[in-house]
Amino acid sequence: MAAALDAAASFAETAGLGARAKEAWFGEQFVGQTSPISLSKDGGKIDAITSATITSRAVTGAVNNAVQALGSLTPPTEG
Repeated sequence: MAAALDAAASFAETAGLGARAKEAWFGEQFVGQTSPISLSKDGGKIDAITSATITSRAVTGAVNNAVQALGSLTPPTEG
């Protein structure tokens, strides 16, 4: 999941607002969560970044999309 957050965090944002999505405290909230993940203000368990709700929702959406994509993969069979 860290790789998904690293990829999602490669953007240009106003310093101190959406750029805070790269901070450890934000990403660590996703550890151990089950999909669908949402912000606390949307009924979930992830605290949004103050004044950066759009970025916070974008990151949770990207994580949910990654979980869905990974869940649709078929494990290789031995043979």
